[in-house]
Amino acid sequence: MQQLVKLSLITCALLIISCDYSSSNSPSTEEQPQYNSHGPHSSDKAYSYQKPGANIRLSHNYSGSSKVGETQNIELIFTEQYQSGQMNLRLIPDTGLMVQPAKQDYMFSMQGQQTHPIALSVRAESAGKYLLKIFASVEDEKGQISNRVMAMAFYVGKTSGSLNKPQPPSFGDKVIDLPSEESGR
Repeated sequence: MQQLVKLSLITCALLIISCDYSSSNSPSTEEQPQYNSHGPHSSDKAYSYQKPGANIRLSHNYSGSSKVGETQNIELIFTEQYQSGQMNLRLIPDTGLMVQPAKQDYMFSMQGQQTHPIALSVRAESAGKYLLKIFASVEDEKGQISNRVMAMAFYVGKTSGSLNKPQPPSFGDKVIDLPSEESGR
């Protein structure tokens, strides 16, 4: 019994030491790179966490809504944090979203942590929400490949402001009441 207690204490001590060691080796928030804000839809708070994948950030100057048939000239700005390598981007618009130039594949050489702008003209002939899907692939200086998938929403027409807002139920809506029972386990 004493051996089991000693083994448990040693295991706990090793776990505490390894946790302390790994947290002291991880970069602090002061050491992380600072990003520039490139437009109204890019903020420093958005850069505090990024899901695993290619270290690419997207910012743009799109206002958030468009009129039906109106052409919006926008700029997508991709910021990367690599010293060298290659970045490939593929833009895929939803059906009904017309993007010019029609070129959908872009390749950028990554040299010294720079930004890569893409100028586009975007238009839709009917109201609705459209997505411009962006597939990014990065091959770094070590030959490792990382991917990131992003999307940018375009709201077109009168419905642009109400597409994502839930509508409150009206008095004419039917409510279904289902009995339920709680049980504690």
